[in-house]
Amino acid sequence: MLGERRDNASSTATTPLYDVPCRATPTISELAPVTAEEVEKMIGSSPNKSCQLDPAPTWLAKDMRTLLSPSIAVLFNLPLTTGCFPTEFKEAVVRPRLKKTGLDASERKNYRPMSNLSFLSKLLQRVVQTRPQAFLNTNGLMPEMQSAYRRHHSTETAVTKVYNDLLSAADNGQLSALCLLGNAEIAGLDIAGLDIEGRVRRVGHCRTGH
Repeated sequence: MLGERRDNASSTATTPLYDVPCRATPTISELAPVTAEEVEKMIGSSPNKSCQLDPAPTWLAKDMRTLLSPSIAVLFNLPLTTGCFPTEFKEAVVRPRLKKTGLDASERKNYRPMSNLSFLSKLLQRVVQTRPQAFLNTNGLMPEMQSAYRRHHSTETAVTKVYNDLLSAADNGQLSALCLLGNAEIAGLDIAGLDIEGRVRRVGHCRTGH
């Protein structure tokens, strides 16, 4: 046995090294600073939701966005430069909320925490999120079938893609198996109101009936 191992080692010693192809991958070293115009546009498109931590209501901030945007841009550019999220922006008002209607309100396990952040905290999150998102889109690094964290994409578009694939497979006489991994909320297969389970049954009945 020992002799065989030595023979194998000596036989592979002269094997040429595999030439691993190298592909240059774009990198991001810093986040682009935010401008007052960008902040003003984001404030204007924000929903009129407020938090107890806000010093002023959101509708007032939207009315005064032209005056406030330059100062907010300066405030936001500091975290973008240092990479440190302000501690004050991490504070939230947390309230329990039932996971879904119809659950027993006396059972604590049926609740999940809902965090209500301040308006500036959510606005800064949007600013930060747009930076790597633009980098990934520009360099074609986003998976083609990913629906999360993409503009004009949602759970509804993802489910529509799956449903279309099921129809195409059925038209070609192929069998399909759908496996969904997630939490208890999607166990009923009623995602985005599309009733996937019922539609899959109908697809099977229609195609087998031909």
